[in-house]
Amino acid sequence: MSVYRFVIASALTVAVFLATAAPADAGQYLVYGCKTRAGKIAPTDGWSAEQTADAYSVASNGCSTGGSLGAALSGIRDQPAGARVGWQFAAPPDTSIDYFDVWRSARTITSQGDVNATPTEYTSWPSANFTPDAREWCGAAWQCTARGTLTDGVVAENNFYSGQLSGITEVHFAAACAGTTTCPARGGGVPMAELRIQAFQVALNDASDPTVDGVRGTLTEAGTHEGVESISFNAKDKGAGLYHSFVDVRKAGEANFTTAVTVPVDTNDGKCVELDYWAGTDREFGWRVPCKLSVAESVDLDTTKLADGTYELRVRVEDAAGNGAVVHGPRSFKIDNLPGPQPATGSSSPGSGPGGSGGGSSGGGGSSVATSVPASNGSRLVLSGARHRSLGFGRATEVAATLRDGAGRAISGASVAVMERMSVPGANWVPARAALTTDADGRVRWTAPPGFSRRIRLAYRANPADASDLATTVLGLTVRSKTTLKGSRSFLRNGGTLRFTGRLLSRPVPRTGVVVELQARVENRWVTFNTQRTGSDGRWKASYRFRATSGLQTYRFRARVRRDTGFPYEPSLSKRISVRVRG
Repeated sequence: MSVYRFVIASALTVAVFLATAAPADAGQYLVYGCKTRAGKIAPTDGWSAEQTADAYSVASNGCSTGGSLGAALSGIRDQPAGARVGWQFAAPPDTSIDYFDVWRSARTITSQGDVNATPTEYTSWPSANFTPDAREWCGAAWQCTARGTLTDGVVAENNFYSGQLSGITEVHFAAACAGTTTCPARGGGVPMAELRIQAFQVALNDASDPTVDGVRGTLTEAGTHEGVESISFNAKDKGAGLYHSFVDVRKAGEANFTTAVTVPVDTNDGKCVELDYWAGTDREFGWRVPCKLSVAESVDLDTTKLADGTYELRVRVEDAAGNGAVVHGPRSFKIDNLPGPQPATGSSSPGSGPGGSGGGSSGGGGSSVATSVPASNGSRLVLSGARHRSLGFGRATEVAATLRDGAGRAISGASVAVMERMSVPGANWVPARAALTTDADGRVRWTAPPGFSRRIRLAYRANPADASDLATTVLGLTVRSKTTLKGSRSFLRNGGTLRFTGRLLSRPVPRTGVVVELQARVENRWVTFNTQRTGSDGRWKASYRFRATSGLQTYRFRARVRRDTGFPYEPSLSKRISVRVRG
């Protein structure tokens, strides 16, 4: 075999398609490398350089600054047959490659002069060698001319589509010397072969469903449900990682479920966020394993956004490839935020109005007319403002409601009980304060003090001795947690250790503590570098030693408090601190 200098790369077909691959199917997700097909910069997760050629041959990565993955087979010295330099993409564990699109270009040099040549792709199983695993190739021996432009842009003439693959976990791209004899040096520092990969899109196959255990929470309990209720569970996955949780409901007698809640499981420091190139899928990422493989998840359902009645409830979790698992249900689920009126207990109601107030009009007035007579079966407590509120730590909120009878008249002088239930599994309703009394317009007002996430229930009975409430309303409050963060020093030298301390201000803290993540700002994202669990007193500490700082650098840090089933607060971020380090 004569000496050939050429660029080789992988595929299962010898035809080049200027095609666009379809969006990901179920059990499949898309990952971009270097750039998206729209030219947006993407990570190079899963890519590694391969080299059997001499040290003058170079594999370079300029993707983070808008460049390409490059490979240049040096012409300074003779290259032995089989010498190559290039790049490999490897699918993550428990996945395989279904197909890929690559945008690449190349040129080669022959002994007769310079010739532009198109790189070709080969899929290797198990080797990265040209023989026998190259699926398409280009070189002077095959009279290969230019097919592609040596540019860092994503242009149509550089596109190659692999076709459908099966069971493949690696794909290789290389600039190589093929044949059985040595490729002579060219001199002048001109590469024998040069390859650039501008963009890469791969469809990864993930056939593993998530697994779930430890299901608990108020959504799983029997009986009627009201306000904001939650479900917590542990989930694990193989391949792509856990992406979304869903709460589905189906009204009694209906054929299909409707999704009432869709929430991301964990953004995984921005990796588990869809890149949104294709409109037909939400499973496009820049990382091979975009989402976490193991999570402790909690999902809320605001039942006040659904009409009272009986439903079937189902809770699901889905991974980034679209594989799903049922967490809970389907099971019957009754919502009763505004219970229907109970039969009047006239014999036990005094002739005076509720709460012992006398007088007032009992005539057939409109809604503006107050009445102090016993309420009819149509009594309603109407909450003012949103029925679910998110609050920062230490914030109070006003609770206001109006009590009216079946004719729409305000009920004055009525006693309204105020109860609250902490947002943790197994919590009981307890009095939040003494009962309120409606004013002449049937209104009650109260400033709920700062505190933990909870539900506040206002309830009216015509007579305290009655067994059932005539009217209720529920307000759900979710409160963000808060932690302090302090660094031991503001300036260090390389090799020094920075010590972090903090304390949860949001109480109560579970006996087992709460997880706090330490994060550092790296380029344009936050990266977790240490995870600690607080004590039952809410205190925590951590440290970090600087080992690779050169020059004078400023580092920024923050702490993130995670959600915990026994901790009645939402996740939160601390204030940021800055530290200068001299190398």
